[in-house]
Amino acid sequence: MSPKTRRPANFYGQFLGRFTTVIVLLYRVVTYYLYLILGSIFLPRWVLRVFGEHPEDEE
Repeated sequence: MSPKTRRPANFYGQFLGRFTTVIVLLYRVVTYYLYLILGSIFLPRWVLRVFGEHPEDEE
């Protein structure tokens, strides 16, 4: 296989060996799914606090 047709999986496989899939999944969990989970927890609370109904002040 010539260097021009080498796929990225083969490139990373040279450095990480058999752990390529594990490292990629761990990276995805930490950088993507963690933010989705945190956003699903904090975003509804923030939206309710900022855009929710507030009692009007009587002066």
